[in-house]
Amino acid sequence: MLAVCRSCFTAPTFRTFCVLLTGLVAQTRRRTVCGMLLGTGLERMWHHTRCHRLFSTARWSADEVGLALAGLVVARLLPDAAPLQVAVDDTPGRYACPSWPVYGAPNTPERSPWPAR
Repeated sequence: MLAVCRSCFTAPTFRTFCVLLTGLVAQTRRRTVCGMLLGTGLERMWHHTRCHRLFSTARWSADEVGLALAGLVVARLLPDAAPLQVAVDDTPGRYACPSWPVYGAPNTPERSPWPAR
């Protein structure tokens, strides 16, 4: 499974992703970034900001990872040339709330109640 996702990451980011995924499986309590790091036993060797950086600034695409995993599932579970039905959610963006306009959520600069710096 991880080999399929390898091309979606840079080398250092892929290593961090593998560590967090291992921690997700190994950790039985807290499903947080720090909890996953604790689950791997690397909490004394890696600073937790290294793992938080995967989600905040690292260069990778969740869409690419999802498509790679979907391709793996389809290849393993469906016979060749079998029809496949796909349900698609067309919610505009990740901020789906009826009170927010389509062009942005309240924390975007054009909707912010605070003046720009």
